[in-house]
Amino acid sequence: MRPNYIKLVFGGLLSLYFLWIAYDPMQGSFLDLVDLPIHETGHLLFRPFGVLNIWVYAADAVVMQLVLTSGLTGSEGCFHDWNYMLTRLGLISSTKMVAGIIRAIGTLTIIAAAIGSIYYSFMSEPVDLDQ
Repeated sequence: MRPNYIKLVFGGLLSLYFLWIAYDPMQGSFLDLVDLPIHETGHLLFRPFGVLNIWVYAADAVVMQLVLTSGLTGSEGCFHDWNYMLTRLGLISSTKMVAGIIRAIGTLTIIAAAIGSIYYSFMSEPVDLDQ
């Protein structure tokens, strides 16, 4: 079986890029420019489609040191979504665990997407998902 080299290269490069983000999400990425407007305007509509570095925001729920869209941190009096949610759910003492689960799910999603993109680059015909 011969791969579609365009799909293989594209899938491989994107896989490396997203694994790089998974390794060090504090470096930021072009996806942050997409994530922020989606987050701020689409809490209900887009909540299943979070981005990996959401774990960083969740992990900040106790110390509230990240600079938010207001330019202030949560500890300076700005509203912090994750502090509010985890407090209301009674999980504020489990912040590290919740953030770790979010990071693990995001990283596993990236790995599954990488495997899928490389696998499908070897398929010569379109896949019929209805069968």
